[in-house]
Amino acid sequence: MMTAGIGILFFIIMACSFSNLQQAAARHSPIRLSLNRYQLLAGLQLALLNAPVFILGSVFGNQFLMEKTSANLETSAFFSSLIFLGIMIASPIMGYIADKSGNLLMIVIGYFILLFCSIILSLDYSLSYQFYFIIFMLIGAGCSTQNLIYPVLYQHRPDIPSTNMAIASVIFNSLGALLQSGSGLLLKISSFNIIPFALIIIFITGLILLASLRGNDQN
Repeated sequence: MMTAGIGILFFIIMACSFSNLQQAAARHSPIRLSLNRYQLLAGLQLALLNAPVFILGSVFGNQFLMEKTSANLETSAFFSSLIFLGIMIASPIMGYIADKSGNLLMIVIGYFILLFCSIILSLDYSLSYQFYFIIFMLIGAGCSTQNLIYPVLYQHRPDIPSTNMAIASVIFNSLGALLQSGSGLLLKISSFNIIPFALIIIFITGLILLASLRGNDQN
């Protein structure tokens, strides 16, 4: 009920304050223009930057923390939820800094934050609850840089921004489902310690693909 109430409040605020921007009409089919390598790379970036949300925040985070720290379910769920709190706090901060320094630079920084946190989680050392609080908040901060993919998409084709973002979101959510099922398959053949190592590989892949996205940026 609280979530629904907050959602209704934000819907009313949006309805009262948002308006459409004037944009040039696309000369060709928006769908055909959006189905290109640039959109695929952008959708991949959205999925990879959100990998901790898909894997730790939504499915396996509680079990991972219970295995790693011997914490109970309630404590583990609290730490998993910190990813979302970190996203909420960091998103406007990252956006403000990106306006000054550039979107792609902040996305790179987000990847390095996520790599650092994943390496820490892969260690066998016993960490304090305060340290896990910081780590999961930082994971949320790294994930928040996925919001910066959308303005990059807008800059690429400002005549069809809605179609661009919608197609990138379809790719992002489809790959998110694959990340969740793929993590489940990994856990069948290994322990929960495999999760941070899988995340490290995901973020290194994202950094490599980000260079390709930059190379395809026409602006």
